[in-house]
Amino acid sequence: MLNNFSGQTFVAFIDICGFKAMMSEENKASRVLDKFYQIGYDELQACRDINGIFISDCGILYVTKDTPKEEKLKILLGIVRSINLKMLEADYMLTTNIAYGDFFYQERRGFNGISKNLMMGNAYVKAFLDSQAKPKINVGECRILKEDIEEDFFDNPHLYPRGKYYYYYWNVEDSEKINLFKKDYKDSRYIGALQVLKDYSNRNL
Repeated sequence: MLNNFSGQTFVAFIDICGFKAMMSEENKASRVLDKFYQIGYDELQACRDINGIFISDCGILYVTKDTPKEEKLKILLGIVRSINLKMLEADYMLTTNIAYGDFFYQERRGFNGISKNLMMGNAYVKAFLDSQAKPKINVGECRILKEDIEEDFFDNPHLYPRGKYYYYYWNVEDSEKINLFKKDYKDSRYIGALQVLKDYSNRNL
């Protein structure tokens, strides 16, 4: 059971890449969901500053800790990185869209067969809509909407501004290699994206 929350925070919308195709194979879809939920549960148990709601092939994470905006983002990016790395180890890829703004969650007493928990706020709406927006987010990518965030806010070398976003390169330990990763990723096709992500993640070991 999640505690009620109301305030301004960062919200991440995480989606499993290629899940619609996996649904044609019942066992495959079930396996990826089991893995996704288990990894999400384990990570959230280890970090009590974030709550998470998992529905089908999507996860909604939001920072509950009352702390400065910079720290909220740092906490969220840490969880995003861990979940992505562990899913990658299992040969699954995700996309992550992050937005800042108002968010509200309330547990409500329901009826048998009906859950009435309330979740709303422009941070959630913006993160979700961005997952469907153009430019289309690529497999494995994590991007943060710039709006409502100060330009001089970020000092994280793994965040790169492009257009209306900051892109977070969670899989590259050495920030000096981000440009090389971007080139390799751009040159790769969809099938090759998994191996490129793994290659750079393994360099962290």
